[in-house]
Amino acid sequence: MKTERRHDLETNTLALKMTSMIETIKPYWNKLLGVVILLVAMLAVSSFINSQSKATEENAWAAYAKARNSTDPDLENIRKLTESEEFAGTTMQEWAHLTWADRQVLMAARIYLRDRGAAEDRLRGARGIYETFANNAQDEQIRNRSRFGLGRIFEMLNKVEDAQREYSLVQGDLQPMASKRAEHLQSEGVKDVCEWLATAELPKPDITGGQGASGDRPEFNVSIPQANDGARPGAKDNPILDGFKIDGAEEAGEDANPVETQESAAE
Repeated sequence: MKTERRHDLETNTLALKMTSMIETIKPYWNKLLGVVILLVAMLAVSSFINSQSKATEENAWAAYAKARNSTDPDLENIRKLTESEEFAGTTMQEWAHLTWADRQVLMAARIYLRDRGAAEDRLRGARGIYETFANNAQDEQIRNRSRFGLGRIFEMLNKVEDAQREYSLVQGDLQPMASKRAEHLQSEGVKDVCEWLATAELPKPDITGGQGASGDRPEFNVSIPQANDGARPGAKDNPILDGFKIDGAEEAGEDANPVETQESAAE
């Protein structure tokens, strides 16, 4: 009995507290309900935005993969992705910038000795991208790759100390390669090579046929054939026919024309 009595007392006490609490919040009930509805709406909007953002990222990377497989050596489609408003703010655009810059450095290296001006134009464009992302990229891997790219550019421009500085800042997967490059730049003779590379040019091809810039007509020493009064040339005038024996040629004599002899035989 005592146990049941105690239970009843506790139940009554809890009921009294609940009633008192309801009476306390009752004037604020509409406001509380509004807050709950607002929180639910915010969660729904946040979930929708996240799903849309994920879809945009997936579409962005699909477009990147397609552009990356282009046969265009300059990767012009990749450059267009860096300016696309559809994919603005996606991580793909940072990688697209970096991919395009890497390709410009590669193309500059290929033409550096052949067309110094065009190579330096490419390097300037890539350098601006590397410098922007070396400190401001969201992805740490992009920051490190940008520093490594700056190091390569400074090497080509004979700025050895700047190249060493950039290589020393590289971390992550590229750090061993960057350290090796920095160490190589300290070895004997490398500075001389960099200085030579900064001024060396391949010899220009001679498109004048060996006549220089004078524009003189080259001598071919070719004799011009003379007219033969409309007659067919004889055997002595046709060395290409020498050595051919045509039936009846012996009977026509030494100076017989083999072509005419062949025509006579046909008749």
